[in-house]
Amino acid sequence: MSPELILKFDGGFLRALKPADVHDGYVEGLNDPNVNRFLELKYSKQTRESVLQFACNDQQSPTSVLWGVWEDSHSAHVGTVRVHGVEYRHRTAHIGVCLFDKSVWGRGLGRKAITAVTRWALDELGMRWVEAGVYADNLSSTNAFLSAGYSWVCDIADKYLLDDKPTTVKIFAARS
Repeated sequence: MSPELILKFDGGFLRALKPADVHDGYVEGLNDPNVNRFLELKYSKQTRESVLQFACNDQQSPTSVLWGVWEDSHSAHVGTVRVHGVEYRHRTAHIGVCLFDKSVWGRGLGRKAITAVTRWALDELGMRWVEAGVYADNLSSTNAFLSAGYSWVCDIADKYLLDDKPTTVKIFAARS
């Protein structure tokens, strides 16, 4: 699923990421321990080829979209928001966000991107439930999802390992 549209928000926009959008700053950001601390990809070094493959796979998938996040002051994208696991029968989907360019952290860009993509998933895809799983220690993501209108649903204790210790995952959802 690769929609040909641009989702605008105050100070930037999102569009489906294309393989040509992959740049060195993206790959370097994904390998930064401060960026990838709460991402599963931290367990393997990312290369230009692995990131290109990920972008290509999403571009061809009928159940996911990898959106690039552009801020007006940057020529290259500074992050991604991924809608995946789209279930048309149940009208549900999952969402994840990564701002790999640390220069944009703390300015509300995650909230703006989450809000725009969630609106698209609910309104255009017809989803009734968009779900995010957030490590309990990831306060920035927790705040971004809550400020984007998500509600806390539940905690799942000991679901994942963080720093080799079981940790709680907080589940948030946006509903139509």
